[in-house]
Amino acid sequence: MTVAAVRGSPLSGLRACGVCGTPDALGLGTCIACGRGEGHRLLFLERPGRRADRRALQGWLLDGLGATVETDAAAEAAEGLRPIASLSGAAAARAVASLSAIGLSAADVPLARRWRRLPVGLLALMAGILAAGLFAASTTSVGFLLLSVAFVGLTMSAALKRLGQPIWVPPETTVFGLSRSTELVVRAALDGLGGSRAREALTDLATLAAGLVDVPDGEIPADVETAVHELLVLASDAALDLDRLDGGLAVLERQGGEGPIDVSIAEAVAKAVEARVLLVRKFDEALASLGRLQAATANAPRRLVEVAEQLSADAADRQAAWRTVERLTT
Repeated sequence: MTVAAVRGSPLSGLRACGVCGTPDALGLGTCIACGRGEGHRLLFLERPGRRADRRALQGWLLDGLGATVETDAAAEAAEGLRPIASLSGAAAARAVASLSAIGLSAADVPLARRWRRLPVGLLALMAGILAAGLFAASTTSVGFLLLSVAFVGLTMSAALKRLGQPIWVPPETTVFGLSRSTELVVRAALDGLGGSRAREALTDLATLAAGLVDVPDGEIPADVETAVHELLVLASDAALDLDRLDGGLAVLERQGGEGPIDVSIAEAVAKAVEARVLLVRKFDEALASLGRLQAATANAPRRLVEVAEQLSADAADRQAAWRTVERLTT
């Protein structure tokens, strides 16, 4: 990575969050605040060799992540000493690929294995302290060894704690204005989506559904809230199906361009395309139905159930099509 690579990757060249429109600095498709799934992997930037590159990378982080990140924290992340964020496995892999595409080297590390990111210099220093303590214990008193072990233990513990603290931790806020349980389902799905079509469909559906539970001057009817939750659970599953089908079809299309198409592959592609087209149509119908329903909330529970049934219909066929595609692409 060079200074030119960093400066050639301005924030304006990256996508905006598909939910709230803020800059998507990591190229996830959604910002971390909107697509926040279970974070069990840490995203680290690889330390550039040149000081000028590290300074440029620090500036890129401050521009990309905004006022939520302190200057010192950005400097530590540019040095590879602290993670940028805590992400799910799918989101971390997308972030590494996205950053690589703009010339930035990154790695995602399981939280339990963050010790692998300990600086070599620190490990060498701790080894030297232990060796000195061992030597002192053999010549004078064993107390020196105990002190050195205690010091090394405390230092390593502090270093590991620091390695587990991302510089970017978005606040726990509602994105759509849904109930917490529903928000968690939708945002976990957004976190796992790689395709823009599936993400857009789920985002639009969640936004419209949230309008039905936005009652400023009264209680939300329990049946409406329940119906919205069930609809968005099914929509989240359907969006993941659509995303998988899109990814699998892209792989099969590339394989088809490399040589003659096998009959079994052609049949699998046909079934997958049919399932995908049907799913997209049902998402569009669901969006249209919710749009009409905004003005007539009296029938909301019954209509929401109908919309959910549209999305859940043929789920078995969708999954069967995906399993066939998966076998051919893995």
